Order: sequence, then structure tokens, then C-alpha cells
Amino acid sequence: MALDSVVSRLKLARRFGAIPVNFKTEEAFEVVMDCSEGRGADCAIEAVGSPEATRTAAELLRFGGSLAALGVHTESHLALSPGEIYDRNLHYAGGRCSARYYMPAALKIAERDVALVSELISHRLPLSQGVEAYRSFAAREEGWSKVVLTP
Repeated sequence: MALDSVVSRLKLARRFGAIPVNFKTEEAFEVVMDCSEGRGADCAIEAVGSPEATRTAAELLRFGGSLAALGVHTESHLALSPGEIYDRNLHYAGGRCSARYYMPAALKIAERDVALVSELISHRLPLSQGVEAYRSFAAREEGWSKVVLTP
């Protein structure tokens, strides 16, 4: 399942096999409960870095579920209380993805299926347009997924 509010990203998620849920127009909790026969999600990946996304991800988890926080969090407090984590027996892990560690495997996938990986890239722009590109991406403008900047 993929939660987002940007329609183009939800279409991309469906293309890659996820059940797309627009959190602005659908109740993610109801969709998860329906898909899991009322249990909740076994795991959730929070890749946004916002307290709201962390809170939503935790609410979708079953008792004993796992939450992996990959987004860059800049707040001084976690969106979950230690009591909630304890009471629901949740597993919480956060930190940076070791890009260097995963790069060889990622490159093999990219070499094997260039067309598949290319679908993830919505824009190829010169580095000189990097600031504008970041603003568009951060504003969640429609049609932006991954951006490649070239020197």
C-alpha cells in the first residue's frame, strides 16, 4: 500500500504493484483494516520525515507491528510516546539508509531493467535548475517523483 496525496505518484505506485491510497480523499485506516482482515499492517515505512506521517504510519500498525522511519526528521520530539510504543509492543527503527552499501545491488537492478527504473524519474534537469526543481518537488507539485540533475 502506498499513501500519498499526489495523483501522479499514486499512479506510479499502482504501476509498481502497490495499492494506492490518497490520504486526502480516502481513509487509510479503513483500507488497511479491510486489506488485513481487521488486523492492521505488519509493517510501515515512513519516508516523508513529518510527525503527521509518523503518526499515521503508527496508527495503521497491528499490535506488535514494525515502523521503519526513513524520512529526515528535524523535530526534537518523536511523534509517538514511549508509552504507546510499549503498550502496543511496536518496533520502531529510524536512521539513514546506507546508500553505499545498497548501491551495487541497485545498479544491478538498474542495468537489468533500465525501462523500469526510468519510470521512476519524472524530470531530468541541469544542475543549474536544482533549486527550482527542489521547490517544485517539496511543494508536491503534480507530476514530480524523482529528479535527476546533470552537471
